[in-house]
Amino acid sequence: MQSAANLARAYDHHRRQVEVDQIPFWLGAGLNGLAKELTQQGRESDAVLAFQVAHLVLIGDPSEGAPPQHVDKAAYFSRRNLQSLGATTVTALPDPVEASILDLSDILTDGEPAQVQRTEREPGQGRDVDGPRHGSSEQELATAGELVTQLARGWTPGRVPIDDLNTELLDHFCGISGQLGALDRDLGREYRTDVEAVTALFPEGMPEDRHNLEALAQRMRRFAFESKTLEEREERRVRWLASATTNYRVWKMPGGIPTNGPQVIIDLMGYIGAILSSEKRYQDSARDLLLDCTEAQVCLAHRLPAVVLGRFPYLRAWLLASVGTYLMLAGPNPSRPQDSYYDPRIHSDDATNRGLHRAQREQWPEILLRQWRDQESRKGACFALASVSGWDEVRAQWLVERIFEASHDDRKELDRNFWSQAVEELMSAARKVRVATNPWSHEESGSSRGNVITSDDAGRLRIPSPVLQAAVAQGLSPGDVITVHGNLFKGRRMPTFLLTNRYGPLSILKVDYRDKVVREVTNFKRYAKRLHQSNRPSECASHAMEMYLGENGDPLRAIETAYAFEEGEKPLTLSSWIQQAGDDDAKGVVDRLLLNTMRPWIAHVRRDRIDLRAEYPVFRPGPASDKQSPDSWAKGELSRITDPRVLSELGTQLTADSRSVGDWVRKAPGLPEAMAHIGNDTEWINPLWFAAELAEVGSGALTSVIDSFQIGLRDFDTLLALSHGDLHFDNVLCTSGGHLPKAVLIDFESAHYGHVCKDLARLEASMLCQVFTWDQEAAARLAIRIADGCFRSDATLPLPEGDGDSLTHPEHVALTVSQRIRETAEGCGQGHWPIRKEEYHLALAGALIPMARYTTMSVPQRWFALTLSTILTSALLHHWKTAEAEGVDS
Repeated sequence: MQSAANLARAYDHHRRQVEVDQIPFWLGAGLNGLAKELTQQGRESDAVLAFQVAHLVLIGDPSEGAPPQHVDKAAYFSRRNLQSLGATTVTALPDPVEASILDLSDILTDGEPAQVQRTEREPGQGRDVDGPRHGSSEQELATAGELVTQLARGWTPGRVPIDDLNTELLDHFCGISGQLGALDRDLGREYRTDVEAVTALFPEGMPEDRHNLEALAQRMRRFAFESKTLEEREERRVRWLASATTNYRVWKMPGGIPTNGPQVIIDLMGYIGAILSSEKRYQDSARDLLLDCTEAQVCLAHRLPAVVLGRFPYLRAWLLASVGTYLMLAGPNPSRPQDSYYDPRIHSDDATNRGLHRAQREQWPEILLRQWRDQESRKGACFALASVSGWDEVRAQWLVERIFEASHDDRKELDRNFWSQAVEELMSAARKVRVATNPWSHEESGSSRGNVITSDDAGRLRIPSPVLQAAVAQGLSPGDVITVHGNLFKGRRMPTFLLTNRYGPLSILKVDYRDKVVREVTNFKRYAKRLHQSNRPSECASHAMEMYLGENGDPLRAIETAYAFEEGEKPLTLSSWIQQAGDDDAKGVVDRLLLNTMRPWIAHVRRDRIDLRAEYPVFRPGPASDKQSPDSWAKGELSRITDPRVLSELGTQLTADSRSVGDWVRKAPGLPEAMAHIGNDTEWINPLWFAAELAEVGSGALTSVIDSFQIGLRDFDTLLALSHGDLHFDNVLCTSGGHLPKAVLIDFESAHYGHVCKDLARLEASMLCQVFTWDQEAAARLAIRIADGCFRSDATLPLPEGDGDSLTHPEHVALTVSQRIRETAEGCGQGHWPIRKEEYHLALAGALIPMARYTTMSVPQRWFALTLSTILTSALLHHWKTAEAEGVDS
């Protein structure tokens, strides 16, 4: 548009015959601008013509003397650009070319209708950043196959098998970006599909003749630049990959062109750009692919010689458009791909068009970084820049330089220095962190992304070691050096590590979802500090830097908890300790936990009327903002249990639709024996059906129970106390404390005011199903005794004594501890508000049913949880039906 204005000004001067010396200047400036635009579009031949004419206009007639300084400067610009394009100045106007006259509106809109502005185009209406486009000689051809067929008619005999070329090109591509593992993931799958399409273009192989190859490479690249309509998106990828394959052959063939290596990289960048500029950039399902492509694009661009990257502006545009996509999807407060087009951070007021102006994608990095200078956002932005650079410090600094080098903002030097220093600080701190063991590293999972935290099918997080180093570095004290140990906690789903410095163990670091981390820190201050300081960690703090889960961009943070053990103590959980303990010692340490450690919580009890179902997510009719796991409720919990992956692990079909236990009863250890022991008169209930009906997401079969005034689930008169919310034996540490260890609570993310039975029932469920793994005989003996306790009038567990006792030592420990927990629960009651047997059983069922999906438990343990869930829910329904029929208060 500026060029058009300059040309119009020159014509106006000529028409009015004023300021004659200004006519060549404005005419030359307009032609120079036009030529520069054509260069950026890749139309070098047209650009050369425009530069040559501009030079002739500017130097004028030598007999009239040297031109004014400003005119001479413009002529120098023409000469310099002609040299960069490999052309020379001319002394006369060239002969008219046999081509259509260039239309200014087509040039300004890149060949699209003049009334459509590229920056205002809706998703699906075009592209953000396409490379330059050469000429229009290929427009009559529709596909790369047609072009190859046309050229093949003139090829000399002799062909090269293309399969070998494909393998060599893939090895070359992996050599540049393989350390990121991108070609082992989504990008690799796309690449291999496109390789098959390229192979189909050459059924007889590629031409062996060098001249034929060079002609094919030139024509295919022009053809790739020509493809810009949505219908050609997939075709465009094939054209770029075919060009890369051809150029690789030109480069590597005997007597090939050694300097042709950069051409291969440019073609691969074009291929990556074709994916990134396709409609996939607005598909949430393609988020992983977009991130993989961006990391590969940065690697490719970094390998290009600086002179090549500087000579072709479209290469820098491709690079920055890729980085802009990455920062938008993986930087602070990431956007989903489908929302990225409308993200307010890349829109600004446009006074000319009287509306919002959307920035070009290659402008996004500079725009976003300027908005992320505050301390919290800065850390997340540096993390994203380091990740997209593959945690290579040289590449990260090079990328910062590329982002700001062409900026027209007066602050660009300040911005470049600011971000260069910020990235250096992050990576320098990360170098002070040594990872000794990391069971959650991506090396254990070939499908995990190399520079981003991901999760496997079971929801277990995977954190690459470079990312772990950056997460740990946020809590470094000046001059400190940290070593990270993960094997102590390798069974946990969330990455958990012991941090040590020169003085020994320092703290425990865990990576978890941001909302959970924030909630844990808040709950530590609000609830955990009510416990005695010897029964909890001394400090708990979250790191400000946010990381993001690769699949969907969920924000993650690291949380650091002070180390609870003293020097010389072996880090031990209560679960590990109790496996070796005797009956009396096990009961004694549980007493110490419940009556000493947790006394400030359990003693802080109050009476209330509540919907008892809302206390347990698997029975909850809907979300409950003030409860444990506020966003979880029955429908989601049951869908997670019946997920195909869970059912595959359990080896059976579970459903919440069937009232009957079904065929899976044979897989539930101990359940057939318990059913036979109780008798055939009892109806045995599928616990998932029970949960669905109780939460009112089923068929309504238990509506009469829910609405019953005698049972009173909706308006239950009970006691509330401070609850841990996730009180299992692995969340209790054992530290020195004389004959019996001292119990120290950790992990307060779920702490809240809740049903007084909640922690006690959760602890019993952990005792019965998590601490030990039972064989069929042991499971039968335990299930029979649990069933007796459920169908009897009281809640005690029958513990046989004497020489005829058939229980093993672990079974004795499990039942002894379980009985002691129940006695404690009963003791929490008050005169007028005793803890009723059925409310404790409902709490125990609410803890057991979700265990069917816990990947931290073995399959036999999960099946035993289903066994106990079936017993409890069947007993509950039996009692409620009896109470409802008799009209007796439950």
